[in-house]
Amino acid sequence: MATSSSKFDPDFTQNVINAMGPKVDDRTREIFSALIRHLHDFAREVELTTDEWMTGVHFVNSIGQISTPQRNEGQRISDVLGLESLVDEIAHKLAMDTEEAPTSSSILGPFWSPNAPFRELGGSIIQDPAPNGQPALMHGKVLDVVTKKPIAGAIVDIWQASSNGKYDFQDTENQTDNNLRGKFRTDENGEYHFYCLHPTAYSLPTDGKPCRRTLHAPRQASNATCPHPLDGKHSPPITHPNYKPVVNQIFPKNDPYLTTDTVFAVKDDLVVDFTPLEGDKNAQLELKYDIRLAPKGVAPNKELQANLPSPLDAQLQARAARLSSSSNSGSPDPSPAQPSRPSMRLPYAPTTPPDGSASTAAIYGRIAARRAPRPLIPLDLALLHAPPVADGWNGLLGAIRTQTGVEAGVRELAIARVGALNGAVHEWAVHAVLALRAGVGAAGMETVRTVEAVMPRPGREAEAEVERADGEGGLSAREWAVLAYTDQMTRAVVVDERCFRRLRDFFTDREVVELTATVAAYNCVSRFLVALDVGENNGHELESVEELSKAAAAAAAAKS
Repeated sequence: MATSSSKFDPDFTQNVINAMGPKVDDRTREIFSALIRHLHDFAREVELTTDEWMTGVHFVNSIGQISTPQRNEGQRISDVLGLESLVDEIAHKLAMDTEEAPTSSSILGPFWSPNAPFRELGGSIIQDPAPNGQPALMHGKVLDVVTKKPIAGAIVDIWQASSNGKYDFQDTENQTDNNLRGKFRTDENGEYHFYCLHPTAYSLPTDGKPCRRTLHAPRQASNATCPHPLDGKHSPPITHPNYKPVVNQIFPKNDPYLTTDTVFAVKDDLVVDFTPLEGDKNAQLELKYDIRLAPKGVAPNKELQANLPSPLDAQLQARAARLSSSSNSGSPDPSPAQPSRPSMRLPYAPTTPPDGSASTAAIYGRIAARRAPRPLIPLDLALLHAPPVADGWNGLLGAIRTQTGVEAGVRELAIARVGALNGAVHEWAVHAVLALRAGVGAAGMETVRTVEAVMPRPGREAEAEVERADGEGGLSAREWAVLAYTDQMTRAVVVDERCFRRLRDFFTDREVVELTATVAAYNCVSRFLVALDVGENNGHELESVEELSKAAAAAAAAKS
């Protein structure tokens, strides 16, 4: 009986490999030859159909389509397939001449930033309240794995998610820039200590097509928190060029997701035990964690690589080049810390006035007062490159949001619709939740997200579009009038007479002006957000009302 492989031309794969040109270098030829062999064997093993192959093509296309300079979807799919963890293991597996190996490495992941501020040894990275969070004292030594001697002046760069499972740039409502981030230098004894949170499980972002299509969709909980690269070279500032940097993640041994980590980063020596701590008013728990670094040039598993930079060097360099760096001096940066979120198309402005100008300080103060108790948001930090423009913008939007007579539900519905039409993901997400809080039904807001835009049309077609009945699509007739008016202002600019008359059936002259100003202003906001990629949401899909409601409920529960 013929096997699956014997059904096919036995020479086909080798013919493809032989088609590579003579100028291909040996290593590239080795890699691509193996890739072709394994791809062909895979297709033959599963007897891949044309439709299945095309599904795979579309899948690969989707990875490129959603990727941006700030979002590497290819790296994310490598994570969930376990490839990055495997490559990391291969790259860092050392054949040491000593009995002890360096601290295990792990993947860098998408949440590291070069802009974390230096903090005093013994300080805390907890800058904002973390409901249900457990403060912990983390301490230990950084040691040379060969000599066992302490390494003074090593940099411990720590970042972690808050107790709600979100990093600072994912949770601007509750966290200020660089919350739960910080760099610490070891003292003359190679010791470090600081306060952080007991790690919290968090999920891989699920808005990208690759993540929704992977086999790991049911196991989204990832338990990797409190990661820290220990870098003597390329995590600024440069301090120990003779040591290989290490990125690792630590995992509490009581974490329920240890065996189902989405990116397969768990290793035995990265599983740790936080113990109760008494007599310290700043922490409930304690973790002692020593870190062992290998000097550069210590025999790795391939002699050829012995004196090459660590693979992590290039990764950190590339990431730092994409993100705005706040200091290269080797000492704590006295200037205001830049946001830790990935950069928009321009760097964000500082979170505090960059000069001594009283007028600039006053503008910062007015904008901060309107946002209080929240921190400045990405829109503010983009506009503050031009403080007078930011000031005028703040005044206009402040008046629209707090000094108009149009009720909140109608106002937020219109703003959310503008965000949906213009692909301003952040604008949609924020104002859809506000509309729900103001009493607009969930079914109605899902209509706002998905219904086709109402465009100017002649005669009875226009009448059918703008004169919807109460309850249709979960919206009242009044809300339908607002939606149609918003659509025509946003998509066509021209508003037909029937649409305008329908709006007048429900609103006073003043309210019509206020509603028109609201739609116009937030068209301005959405276009600004999308053009500069403020908040880095370009290319993402709009979250459904159900997804937004769950996120809002979780945030409310965390606050309570």
